[in-house]
Amino acid sequence: MAILNNVLPQRQQNLKDDLDAIFDTANGSIESIRLSYDFLKTAIKKAKTEAKGFPLPHEAEDICDALESYEGHIPSGQIYTSSQLIPEEFGTISQTYLDESGEPQDILSGMSDDSRILFAFIYHQLFISLVAILEAYITDVELLIFKAYPQKIGDKKVEKVTKPKFTIGNDCLKVQISFFQNPSIKFKDLTGIEKAEAIDQRIQDLVRENLYGPTHKQINLLRKALSAEINRDFLMPDWADYSEMNARRNSGVHAGWRGVQEYNEKIRQIKNYFQSGNFPYFKSKNLSFDEAGEDFLGFDADYFCRSYRTGFQIIDSVKNELFAMLEQNTETE
Repeated sequence: MAILNNVLPQRQQNLKDDLDAIFDTANGSIESIRLSYDFLKTAIKKAKTEAKGFPLPHEAEDICDALESYEGHIPSGQIYTSSQLIPEEFGTISQTYLDESGEPQDILSGMSDDSRILFAFIYHQLFISLVAILEAYITDVELLIFKAYPQKIGDKKVEKVTKPKFTIGNDCLKVQISFFQNPSIKFKDLTGIEKAEAIDQRIQDLVRENLYGPTHKQINLLRKALSAEINRDFLMPDWADYSEMNARRNSGVHAGWRGVQEYNEKIRQIKNYFQSGNFPYFKSKNLSFDEAGEDFLGFDADYFCRSYRTGFQIIDSVKNELFAMLEQNTETE
């Protein structure tokens, strides 16, 4: 089993290339989300335009002929059929936005109710994928950096459970031996002779624990990875917006875009955290979101577009900060 001193130099040497690959993958994935959204909007409009003059199945005199014509030759029939299976709340979402002159415009101007329901439903699923992409990106960045520079984790103890465990087996007392010679050692005090596999596992545990903790506090571990602890406004306001996106995504995945009580509780935690005075950005500016007033937590297309722009901005900001850190490390070596 390799020790840290034998694996860290190679990891550090490969770090920039490995991170570049993660950045490219994350950017490409979010770009695919944006292109899928654009395709969805265009395809629905095109399908409904081509379908003009064809009777809806329930309006036709011969239902069999109508279904064959409507669903067999034009996707519009599938739009209608799908929309009947989607919760009706998706049809109540306004799809208006303000253009450059400040005039309201309708994204699906002239489109039918079934088009609007399907359009809203699908971009909500794209939103779930968007948040998952950002989660994976942040996790992968932290894992790569900490495995190359484990001392960055700082005061955290290397071993989570410091007391030996005892188990009874085969009529004798067995002691579970620690992976580490000194289980109370902190990451910042690693000497390099520790077993790399055991350290890697502990790093992975820490990053996963952070991922499942409060989203608004996850930025603290990311700051450690990027040596950005001093810059309290790093990733602001994008990280606050991402925290809200995460809370909304959870409502969609776990409660069918409902669960407003749980969502509002998380929003209060996020607001208290970012407006506590520790983030100078919010001394002069407000958060871009507030508690929800309705039980349905669906959102309009303008919110969706802001969300993937936030995703791009987080990826680029982390990349720029990280490469500045790596350049500084090179200069000091």
